[in-house]
Amino acid sequence: GEVVGDDTMYDDARTQARLLGRGEVVGDDTMHDDARTGLKVMISTTTADSPEKILDWAQYHRLLGVDYFFIFVEGKAAVPQCVRELRRFPGMTVWEPSEKLDLARNKSRIWGEKWLGNFFNKPCNNELFVRQSLNMEIAISRAQRMKIHWHVHIDTDELLYPGGAVDLNVKTLFNDVPEDVDTMVFPNYEACPETDSVTDPFRQVTLFKRNFDHVVREVYMENYRDVTRSNPNYFLTYGNGKSAARVQPGLRPNGAHRFHNYAKHPKETKAPEAAVLHYTYTTFDDILSRKNRCDCPKDEESLKQCFILEFDRVVYTKWDDMNEAQMRQFYNERVVYHDKVLKAKILSNGLFARMYTPQIMMQGISRTNALLRARTKDSSSSSSPARASASSSGTGNSGDGEEDAGGDVDRAEHVHAHVGPTLTGVGA
Repeated sequence: GEVVGDDTMYDDARTQARLLGRGEVVGDDTMHDDARTGLKVMISTTTADSPEKILDWAQYHRLLGVDYFFIFVEGKAAVPQCVRELRRFPGMTVWEPSEKLDLARNKSRIWGEKWLGNFFNKPCNNELFVRQSLNMEIAISRAQRMKIHWHVHIDTDELLYPGGAVDLNVKTLFNDVPEDVDTMVFPNYEACPETDSVTDPFRQVTLFKRNFDHVVREVYMENYRDVTRSNPNYFLTYGNGKSAARVQPGLRPNGAHRFHNYAKHPKETKAPEAAVLHYTYTTFDDILSRKNRCDCPKDEESLKQCFILEFDRVVYTKWDDMNEAQMRQFYNERVVYHDKVLKAKILSNGLFARMYTPQIMMQGISRTNALLRARTKDSSSSSSPARASASSSGTGNSGDGEEDAGGDVDRAEHVHAHVGPTLTGVGA
């Protein structure tokens, strides 16, 4: 009787708000009221991140009005304990590696299309790019059956920022999109660490390099050298943003950054204020992880086969010439923004933006979750042995149910209700 995204899944969040005794709650589920906009919004992603980071990411986006999360897990995210934890989150559907998933990917129409052909039969980042596209196709199919209205594809090191929406809600944003528009591009803002000691980017990084779509061209050109320093490009990674699309017949991925349609040429618009915040290379560990991410020869042609982005290639090859201390120095010179005079200049001319809202929301999520854990612990310690036994028996909504072996790959595990995140005391 439990349906992914059913309103019963949000009851605990409302209870949470009452428990914490706050009248005004940022992200309260009144923001999710479908009667207000009639929209259902889903995010799909392919990730190997830790469950803690994935759940932070999902909680943040639930506060922005996202109803469903279609998660394709890999690597450490695919271990059974992580999968079980993710499947307990309201509105989250998880696909883990399986023969059934591989079979669905192998049957994809994408293999016969030319638009992704340049990425086929190449290792490392190119291979991931193809997997993301295949996973997006599966997510689209599921979204069509669930009658979801908007499909967003971003990574778990990215946060949507619905600038221009008065209530900071993605449904308000999408509700204002003209009916003849099929896709919306969110220009990317790249997070800029100001120290090499960052460990929690969502809560510690507040400086962002704005996309050229949102700045004055003359200012961008005049300050290009100051911003890029010795790096290959203005952005360390991509610069073409991420997209959302109306779920409709013929919808297909067009790589990990765009959507297209088999039946028509879609009409696209660019968000004038909203953005996707990309927390790339925000920790020194991000540099360390590049060392063993791929096993590629170091000649130029092989590197291009492995890495789509030029800065990724630079970092990968630097490990041949530098030890960890030298790499940290490289990181501070190329990635970290220490220079206060430079930061003041490019903040004042609009190339950079100081954005505290995501940080405050993430801090609020942490405080709320800590309070809930404390209250749950107090409640458990005062309950009767019989009640404690019933609770631990798993007769409630444990979220540990198994995937229906008789269903197709889109019938991934349905989640069960548990306490959903509602942000309280923001900025308190």
